[in-house]
Amino acid sequence: QDAGNNPVPEVAVTFTAPASGASGTFTGGLTTVTVTTDATGTATAPIFTANSVAGSYDVSAAVLGVPSPAKFSLTNLAGPPASITASAGTPQSAIITRAFATALEATVKDSSNNPVSGVTVTFTAPSSGASGTFPGGLMTATANTNAFGVATAPTFTANTTAGGPYIVTATAPALATPANFSLTNKKAPTKTTLTASPQHSQLGQSVTFTAYVTSSTGLIPTGTVTFQHGHTVYGSDTLDGSGHATISTSALPQGINEVVAVYGGSSNFAKSRSEEIHVVVQGRRRRGKPDGEATGDGFRGAPQADQVDGVGSLTTWRPSASAGQFGQGSAGRR
Repeated sequence: QDAGNNPVPEVAVTFTAPASGASGTFTGGLTTVTVTTDATGTATAPIFTANSVAGSYDVSAAVLGVPSPAKFSLTNLAGPPASITASAGTPQSAIITRAFATALEATVKDSSNNPVSGVTVTFTAPSSGASGTFPGGLMTATANTNAFGVATAPTFTANTTAGGPYIVTATAPALATPANFSLTNKKAPTKTTLTASPQHSQLGQSVTFTAYVTSSTGLIPTGTVTFQHGHTVYGSDTLDGSGHATISTSALPQGINEVVAVYGGSSNFAKSRSEEIHVVVQGRRRRGKPDGEATGDGFRGAPQADQVDGVGSLTTWRPSASAGQFGQGSAGRR
């Protein structure tokens, strides 16, 4: 139109589409065409076809001498879903009963590799064995894809069974091939503590050892604990329902015994070992017999008595014959 708002015929109008990205072409695969206005001042472009890139863009219509072109706002929509892939959260692992750190994300695209929004994606975990659950203890969960074609599953938590890798799938309607997430449930770490009663005993006296095995998951470990000193095993016991194992033994040798409790682990709980505890075993005392002869001022000869000290060493005490009283003579270790 002219300044008086009158239609202007026989004016060349040039239509131009973006040369890259989301765009389209006119007949003949052209991104630019020129059309002359008719008697009503209207210029009609030939058929315009969207290219394979989804997104919004402008096509302009310009006339020589007119500073501001007309603009047509167009949007290329993504095609129907053609593929679904795991784009985050695989592979990964978590300790049993713990949530996986990275959310499971699946991306849906059309045949031209454009992200498809608004697609409902269903995430499904194995129904038995090593697996996990979504909120509410559910084995399945759904999520819709966003503008980038990404569907994000709610938090997924490992169950109480260690193992894997296992597969959580993500499916979309009309797609035959799911996306697969490879996940592993790790054994729960454990801690073993050991006590002994008594920790000071006489040779041949029974000593009771108690091990307590715990897990940060709050679950009670199962399995067997072995009580040993070096390579010497004093016994083993199966953990009870509270995580305790106990043995009693009178086989500890004289001296300082450094005893540990070794938890062998199980299918769901990792091995652990207690710190050493020291159990001191003293030897029995025995009464000596004099073998000298008594004189007016004491014993002649060397009456003696042997005694085992607290660390298992043998000490000989010899009485002196001074002023008719026993005194301490030389102490020799043998």
